[in-house]
Amino acid sequence: MQAVTSGPSRIAIYMDELPPTDTDFPGAACLLCIAVARGAHSDLSTQVQSLQPEGLDAIPMRMAEVLRAKGAHVTLVTDRLKIDELENNPTKEDGAPVHAKDFRPLAKRLDADKLIVLSFFRQGVIRSYSSYVPTDAPKAYVTGVGYMVDLRTNSYDWYSPLEVYKPADGAWNEPPTFPGLTNAYYQVLVEASDTMVSRLTQNAAPAAGALASQSSAPQPK
Repeated sequence: MQAVTSGPSRIAIYMDELPPTDTDFPGAACLLCIAVARGAHSDLSTQVQSLQPEGLDAIPMRMAEVLRAKGAHVTLVTDRLKIDELENNPTKEDGAPVHAKDFRPLAKRLDADKLIVLSFFRQGVIRSYSSYVPTDAPKAYVTGVGYMVDLRTNSYDWYSPLEVYKPADGAWNEPPTFPGLTNAYYQVLVEASDTMVSRLTQNAAPAAGALASQSSAPQPK
């Protein structure tokens, strides 16, 4: 919050398009393994794909309310920003706490000094596999990242990876609606939303190593 409260700030908030709600089976590495895993969980996949990521799309507005209460001028970006298509940052050095892309052209376009980017990579239900064999019970999950970039310098004012997992309370294999995992999914959405908003208000700066690691993390599009 020091980046917001230290002086007048014009902050734009952008959230990338949400990924589809789906099942994921990491570790089922070959095509046949994937087919076996998906076939064994066809009913679960049908249920999961019918669920809606309620609350995630409200995060930008919730953040805006927090920042405005701190005195910031906040706008919500509704146009699609193709961050992966921005030019590379010409001053990026290995390990430096700056973004690999050059955000400076967005300052005039967004009429902002800083840009908060929210991107969710995957959400739904995950179950780990080793080839053809599941190694644990399914869990509801959400993964993503939030960060704030200074549009003059491409430096990070805030960087927060997010991973939230929750197993079903009790039995999970209860087709066709899988109530245990369905409830866990909606609990994960609440936790992910609350966590991302609350982290924005924390004064502790992330470690330089966490910032540097973004170069190897999936980038929002």
